[in-house]
Order: sequence, then C-alpha cells, then structure tokens
Amino acid sequence: MFRYVLIYLTVVTTYLTVSSCGSQEIDFTAACDVVPGKGYVVKWDIYPKIEGHIKVYISESPTEFDLSKPIAEADVNKNYIKIESPDVKRRYYFKVVFNDKYGRVVGTRGANIRSAYTFRDLGGYRNDENRYTKWGMIYRSGRLDTLNDADKERFYNLGIKTIIDFSNDSSGFDKAEKLGVDKTIRLSLNNFNNEKLRERIYDGEFRKGDARIFMQDFFISLMKRDACNKYDTIFDILADESNYPVVITSRYGKGYCDFASALLLSALGVPKELILEDYTWANQYFNSGSIKARISNMDENVQESITRIIQNDRLDMVCVFNAIDRKFGSMEHFLSDQIDIDSKKNKALRKILLTSE
Repeated sequence: MFRYVLIYLTVVTTYLTVSSCGSQEIDFTAACDVVPGKGYVVKWDIYPKIEGHIKVYISESPTEFDLSKPIAEADVNKNYIKIESPDVKRRYYFKVVFNDKYGRVVGTRGANIRSAYTFRDLGGYRNDENRYTKWGMIYRSGRLDTLNDADKERFYNLGIKTIIDFSNDSSGFDKAEKLGVDKTIRLSLNNFNNEKLRERIYDGEFRKGDARIFMQDFFISLMKRDACNKYDTIFDILADESNYPVVITSRYGKGYCDFASALLLSALGVPKELILEDYTWANQYFNSGSIKARISNMDENVQESITRIIQNDRLDMVCVFNAIDRKFGSMEHFLSDQIDIDSKKNKALRKILLTSE
C-alpha cells in the first residue's frame, strides 16, 4: 500500500523576500514532492497574495538550467504544477521562478532510492546568512549493499565520487566498494555492543524507557575523543571539493549518520530547528515495515523497545545539543575544539556546500 500513495520525500521550503507596493515584504516558498514511478509535484506559495506568473525549469544538475525553455508555466494562484518525470531512473531538480525575476532551486529530499534505508539529499536547508545547502552534493543513507538493480542505476546516475561508511559489517563495505565510486572510506565505530543489546531486547530486559536512555547515552558517547577523531576525518574529506558528490552511510542510516549530519549542518550555520527536522524526517521514510513484521509476534514490551530504537525522537537530538552546550559552551566551540574545524576549514566547507539559491 505504501508504494501506491503520494509520498512526500521532501518538502524543502525556501524563503525569498521581495518588494511589492513599496516596502511590503513577500514570502515566496517552494517545494517539490514526488509520486513514485510517475513524476513530481512542484508547489509554491506567496504571502500575502499578489498577482504574478510562475515558470518552472528542469535539469539533472541543480546548478545548470536552460532558462529559455520552461517545462511548465502557471498563474501564481494555482500554487502547484504536476510534472511527468522524463526518466524515472534519473534525479531531477527544478528552478521555480516568480515573475521572471526571483527564483529558487528545489529538489526532492529523497533520491527515489528505496532499497537503502533513508537515502536522502542534505540540500535545500537555509542557514543563518540566508544561504542554502547545495543540492546533489552530499547524501546520507543506510548500507548500500541492499540496493536492487533499479536503485543501483539510480545511484550511478547521481555521480557519487566518495562513500564514507560507518558500518561495522565489512561485507557490506566490500559490496559498497563495487558501486563504481572513486573512493570508499571506512570509519568503523563501535560505541555499543549490538549482540548484547539484541540479547537484552529479546530476553525482555530492555524496555521502552531503557531505549530512550540508550539512544541519548549513545549520542553522548560520540562526543568523546576517539569518536571525534573519526568525525574529524570526515570533515577533512568534505573540505576537499574534488571528493564530491559524497554519501555518508551506516547500517540503517541512523546513529552515526545522524550525528555527522547534525555536526555538518551546524558548521554550515543551519538553525537547530531545521537540524531537528532533518533528524526526525527519517521517520516518514524509514522502511520499518519489514522489521515490524518480524517482531509482530513478540512481547509487547519488546516491540515497543525496538520501535523506539528505529524511530528518531527529536528529544534525543535536543539532549545532544544541550550536552554540548553544558560541556563545551556552544556547538561552535565543540566543532573547533573536538572536531578541529577551524575558521579555514569552515570557510572551505561553506564555499563548497552553500549557495545563494
């Protein structure tokens, strides 16, 4: 049933202040949703309502659009356009232009790669300088050895150059190396014992409340020096433009990936609230159906514990931010002191990963 409904793989909202009727400020927002196997719905909204015209342009590159050939046009009051996908195995971006003057680039948060857990693009987030994270530059995902043939083709079409993998299972890493990328880098971390955790859950010794404490303790453990050294390596890789596009992976695209995303978006000046949105966004995309089917006959407490672990609760990430503020004074100090992101590296990251559109 899941595949037959409209799935909002992303709603990236971009804000644009324009002048109308003197000093009146207008909020121009745009978003892109996907209907699997069919096409896209490009939406926009303007407040307060004013008259105008929308043109939408399509491209496989988020930075190169042929502005002489819009793929669709509409009155601004229509608020959306349906666009058929030219090729369902390729990823497309859209430039939404209001009155031939103001435009924003939008894409789907997910890349329509459904056989890997939570595969998604970190583009389109607005930072504190009104700049946006670039689309098509950095992705995050669960392990990639689960890709079916159709998704392998979609993956190839993204042009990924570098895979950074947190998985402890070497077999998954070995298969990822065969995906035709230039670099595969394994940064194995083992901040908890999977087998011991599994035993506690299935023996009924691990309750929902334990799961909450476990997740928060897990994230706090990533603030220690040995883990920070791994994340420091990631930022060295990300500060080199020749490594892009990059995908960061872990077994389920959670945990280690969540922490990496939070640190990166923080370094780029993305507000905490948007970082929390990115963290919980996985809940609408996470393929927990097969997991729930396997645990459906288990004790109710076991089901609740597993569900709590596979779902992302924003309070877990709030706990991370609060712990960093208490121990290091601020996220900025944590990034500079523990992850070694100095002003030079931060400037390089922002030059590579931020855009005015």
